[in-house]
Amino acid sequence: MAGPDPTFTTAVTRADDLLVVTFELFNLAPSQDGGPAPHLQRVQADAPAFIVAVLPAQHVADTVAGETDLNVVAANQTRLAFRLADDVQSVPFTLADLLAWSRHTASVPGNAVAAVPAGAPRPLMFEPERTQTAIEMPYRLVLSPDDTAGWAHSVAPVTRGGVTELWHTRLGVRSGTAVDESSRPTVRAVWSRDMDPGGGRPSPGPGMAGTHPDLTERTAIVNLSCAACRRKHDVLRSAAAAG
Repeated sequence: MAGPDPTFTTAVTRADDLLVVTFELFNLAPSQDGGPAPHLQRVQADAPAFIVAVLPAQHVADTVAGETDLNVVAANQTRLAFRLADDVQSVPFTLADLLAWSRHTASVPGNAVAAVPAGAPRPLMFEPERTQTAIEMPYRLVLSPDDTAGWAHSVAPVTRGGVTELWHTRLGVRSGTAVDESSRPTVRAVWSRDMDPGGGRPSPGPGMAGTHPDLTERTAIVNLSCAACRRKHDVLRSAAAAG
């Protein structure tokens, strides 16, 4: 996983609705200014700042050999990443504000953006960085919505008739600081963990060659999701040949 380590990390586990999330904060750190309320301050004023919500695995793959041998493996964790507007220098250090994702722009890989500016080079196809959204579902296939995406959810546990629902978030299109759940952004397969960033031969996870979609299918889905993309190693290899 490419990219720098987070500046600050904090985790939340809530028993009422089984909310489990780790917040990785980039260029944000708890304020030491002694103000009346705790907040997260942008460390370097002129550098991008990100809030990344890391959620548990969203898929479990299994294979069966014969009648009794069951092999089960969980997908990698999911990351939902958001970039703060450049004029936002601080964020209140509360769970409600860390979950207020609709205030920020989704940070997604280049091959997931909604539109490439006219005249710009085709996007690169590469493993998402730590400050970019990456949803592994199914196993080893990494998805991302485009940068119009918004996520809607309740901050507090929701209880009806004595029953508390599991915490969840719903995908829609961001509109200002709200989320239009009647619309959907484009979701693409942006990467597969079978793909070698260096351009080598794809390889499946250990002991999981019988899963579906399989290695060939996962790689094909990524290539078809971004038929106009360039592989990063192809660009580097062309540059080396030219220079």
